[in-house]
Amino acid sequence: MKYRIPLAVIIILSVALFAINRMETVYVQQVYASAFEFKKAYLRDTTVNFVADIATTKTDSVTVFEFTVDMSLKELMRAVENRKTAVQAVKQYFETRADPSMWSAVLVDSDTGELLFSHGVRPDEWNGDVTAFYGSFCSYRVITSDAQSLTLVYGISNAHLEKTVQGIFVGKVHNYKFTDGAYIFIYKVLNHEGGDNYAIRFAHPDQNALENTYVSTNGGVAGKYWYQNMLDGINTDGEYFGEYDFTDPTTGVVSSRLSYSCRFEPYDWIITMTTNRDMLTDYIDSSVAMSALMHFRKLLPFGIVLILALIVLLFLQMVLDKRKLQKETEYLSDCVNWDELTHANTRQFGADELDHVFKNYKSGFQSPALMLLDVDNFKGVNDTYGHDAGDEVLKQIVATVYDNCRASDKLIRWGGDEFVGIFDGMKLDYCTSFANKLLKAVSAIPFEFDGKPVSVTVSLGFAYFSPEDTTYKAALNRADQALYQSKAKGKNQGRVL
Repeated sequence: MKYRIPLAVIIILSVALFAINRMETVYVQQVYASAFEFKKAYLRDTTVNFVADIATTKTDSVTVFEFTVDMSLKELMRAVENRKTAVQAVKQYFETRADPSMWSAVLVDSDTGELLFSHGVRPDEWNGDVTAFYGSFCSYRVITSDAQSLTLVYGISNAHLEKTVQGIFVGKVHNYKFTDGAYIFIYKVLNHEGGDNYAIRFAHPDQNALENTYVSTNGGVAGKYWYQNMLDGINTDGEYFGEYDFTDPTTGVVSSRLSYSCRFEPYDWIITMTTNRDMLTDYIDSSVAMSALMHFRKLLPFGIVLILALIVLLFLQMVLDKRKLQKETEYLSDCVNWDELTHANTRQFGADELDHVFKNYKSGFQSPALMLLDVDNFKGVNDTYGHDAGDEVLKQIVATVYDNCRASDKLIRWGGDEFVGIFDGMKLDYCTSFANKLLKAVSAIPFEFDGKPVSVTVSLGFAYFSPEDTTYKAALNRADQALYQSKAKGKNQGRVL
């Protein structure tokens, strides 16, 4: 009889300890799973936005090159008017350019196909077919003089375009700053089957040790298997999420990291974003372990009364833990939904929101106004004053747009310096006055870089959903066409389609 109470206490304590331990374990698993999924989404969305920025920069560069090639047309047409002096005139033109290496050209006899002159093209590559060279250009023109039997093909090669875009994003990789030890690096794949030197890592924050180095699927600073697994995932799915142990080549320190990789297909680049995994697990493990240890120490000396108190405290702890989990979830959700630099919504959030409002439209709701905003000559600001100046331009423009919008309106960073606006209830006849107000507000922002006042403008395109649309992308394409018209008409304008 005298052992029943101690035995009951021991049983209750054991059950209580087991129950608390089990609850703590489930809590850890839930917190970790939730935090881990949001961290994955953060890596994925940030990398996808970075790839979208590459695509935008490539398109913008082609536009600049098209203009450059057109500027050369008249002078080169005069150069081929006289067959006797054509070779020398064309040669002198290309060799005296500010950057001769960006140009490629062939001058041939139209009747015989004889190569008379080449620039940026090796003579041994010539096979007598002018059209065979068209595909190597991102922008080119063909000048034919029937009277002189001459054909000149000239322009700027795809290789130079890639080199230009690569230079821009090497600089961005060096300058981007993230929290939690995150950073971005870029490979160019040389052999999709893997092996030694299957790719070259041409952009990395560690410029001295890891930039412009070849990588192998047989091992490296990310371990033996990550490179092969990453390449397999890219080849199969176009993306890869993984974990690896990174060995710092300078200090030899090993750290556990999470990574997300995806491909920019036009150049066969692999863009990878990585972050420190230990910072996530250490935080969760330490906070939960300390709470559990305090519970265990209080149970043993105070018997049944303390068990009852601990049961109450356990429920209170569960409530607090739920609130804590909710706050952590909301914080990580903000990382996914809000662009870190500009505080506009992210592209992933925007795509979901556009899909939602389009479904509402199909259900009978009024179409919102969709706006595409693009910063005029943004590349020029980056090139002239640096990427910190470009970042400041984007932040001020987003703040100005918010100042001129309602709280219910949405602004999404679609990629680079391009933004999408969603304005519920905006009538078609109000678009023009709203565009003019927004253009005036942006152009009035008092930017100053290197001690000089700098004027920045934007171009706008507006569109609405149409009954013929099958997805929101159709209306977004119309807004893009309207934006293109604004750009073509001199920029700092808004158009509605």
